[in-house]
Amino acid sequence: MRFKEAGVLHSLRIVGSRLTGYALWPRATLSKWCGRHLGPTQFGATGSRQRVQDDSFLVVWGREDLATIVEVLGHQDAALGEALVRRADALLSDGAQLLGWGRASLVVPVQWHADETSATTWPAVFHKFIDTAREGEPCDVKYPWELSRLQFLPVLAATWLQTGDSRYGKATWDLVIDWSAQNPEGFGVNWTCSMEVAIRAINIALTLNIIQAVLTVEQLRFARRLLRAHERHLRWNLEISDVSGNHLYFDYLGIAWLSLTLDGASSARFRRDRRRLADETDRQFHADGIHIEHATGYQRLMLEGVVLFQIACGRHGTEPNSTLESVAKRALPYLEAICDADGALPAVGDSDSGNVLTMGGIAGNHAAHLFELYAAAGMEGPASHRRMDRVTALWFSREARAAWFNQTAAPPDASTLRALSFDDSGYYVIRGGGLVLVLRAGPSGLRGRGSHDHNDQLSLVLSLDGCPVFIDGGTCTYTANLAQHAWDLATAHHNTVAVDDVEQSPIVRGSVTCTVRNAPGHGRFIDSDLPGRVVWQGTVPYGALGNTPLKHTRSLSVFAPAPGVFDIEIRDGIAGSSSGALSASANFLLHPDCTVTLDKANTGARIARGEQQVARIAVDRGGPASLRPDTAALEYGRNRETCRVVIPLTAALEAVVRLRLERVDARTGKDSAVCAPAAEAD
Repeated sequence: MRFKEAGVLHSLRIVGSRLTGYALWPRATLSKWCGRHLGPTQFGATGSRQRVQDDSFLVVWGREDLATIVEVLGHQDAALGEALVRRADALLSDGAQLLGWGRASLVVPVQWHADETSATTWPAVFHKFIDTAREGEPCDVKYPWELSRLQFLPVLAATWLQTGDSRYGKATWDLVIDWSAQNPEGFGVNWTCSMEVAIRAINIALTLNIIQAVLTVEQLRFARRLLRAHERHLRWNLEISDVSGNHLYFDYLGIAWLSLTLDGASSARFRRDRRRLADETDRQFHADGIHIEHATGYQRLMLEGVVLFQIACGRHGTEPNSTLESVAKRALPYLEAICDADGALPAVGDSDSGNVLTMGGIAGNHAAHLFELYAAAGMEGPASHRRMDRVTALWFSREARAAWFNQTAAPPDASTLRALSFDDSGYYVIRGGGLVLVLRAGPSGLRGRGSHDHNDQLSLVLSLDGCPVFIDGGTCTYTANLAQHAWDLATAHHNTVAVDDVEQSPIVRGSVTCTVRNAPGHGRFIDSDLPGRVVWQGTVPYGALGNTPLKHTRSLSVFAPAPGVFDIEIRDGIAGSSSGALSASANFLLHPDCTVTLDKANTGARIARGEQQVARIAVDRGGPASLRPDTAALEYGRNRETCRVVIPLTAALEAVVRLRLERVDARTGKDSAVCAPAAEAD
């Protein structure tokens, strides 16, 4: 069916992209046999080995940039420098933090091909012959992929730059040499996904940007050979699909970044690669600035790549691409709409906590570092007015380094409720006075084929003063447990209405992960007869029972009767069933840090964080309310226990639920409750 949807010519292009990778098999085998993946083990110039003046790796940071950064870390902001050293020490002693799995040892030789949580190892054979999913085994290929992104290398290199301690420089180089020795070009699981190859190449290139001043001719020659192998692999293993998504974008990003690094900004190859990247990026973002796969985590990841590349182009003496700049700017309003004042990002759709870089003080499902990159690229955003991630600002913003201590606090969120529509992609946001409420009602990603979408039509996520209350359950795994992954996508696992055992759309097995093909939902804000009240309504076709289609309609109104107090009414209805035999329930999944207590008559519930009540649920129609155990993956690889409030619809398949949320300062006059700050990377 996918080839039919793609058409004959594009189907041939897809098949061609799958086959071209085999053409490198003889070359890769010969390269492995000749030992071209083996590099000099000594770090830096020693004895008769001489350094060489080679500025080709100075893509993002020039010599003056690096000297200024060292000055800030050593004198102007010693606390930041000390934090960097602690982070590097933790990497060397405890290992690299891999999402929710914990830490993976970086003691050489590193287990680059293994998922240590399941004691599974992938064979070191040519990548085209490797089964990454290994169906039936409790392993997740993202474990070795995530480790082999080598995102810890720039951190270790930065610590060497700041301290001059050869221990960190040697560890950086040893890890590069060890990875290359165990992963010859094209061999092993870490070459099976070109997107991963691209992210790894960017991290290696930035590491070389930091340490290149002390490398010998032989070491620089090896570094170029390693990066050229990554570039060659990307060009011959493009991840083209019937509707190409984030993987193909990252393939092109990696190619353009490497041609900038290896061939220079004036080369025809770089200009061609940048143009191809810009065209693909423009195709993958709706007119309203949202990526076509509709998952908030991938929105942030894609934009991180776009803005980083723009910064690299600007620092390397070439003008930023106007198409890429246009995409980044049109995506900014949506990003600002869904994030809280500190940049925390609500998870909607698949969220595997991915980043291009983790040099910043904040990583994972957070946009503070991305806002800092926007500011560094001169594209405005909240970080252009105040500091959101000091580490990212230090490394990427020359303006921030020049006025390091000139920073202001986050302005309070406007007290008036605002309604923000992103109709092309089906996102609707209501925010104001610390409330952020995100609604989903729109097309499924990749022209309806799903991808990183969930069965979350008409679902909502809600936070108050940066503290999440109702959340999306996130993504715990893709391949280690297919039943768990199917539950990650399931309708009942989201803050919408579940009808019996019917899914909004079937959950099917894709090439690697489960996926959905949603019927598109539709939403809109409608006029209210009460000033200050925001009213939204959405509908979505819901599965089918025999030949009788079902349709879920949800209307939601938000009103702030007093500062810091919010009244929300949710009306749900299911139409299209004539049998009257259906049962349906509205579900509300709570953040694991929330506790909930049902009223005695089960007509409502109280929700608290710590000792402070933050919300009250009252059931006007439907019920009685109940609590069901559930899980939430706040970061990929780890589930936390939580629960969901379940409110059955009436026999007429209707329900009316009222919520009242109150900021702490609205009751006590004290500062409003603020969640703990986001954890630092590593």
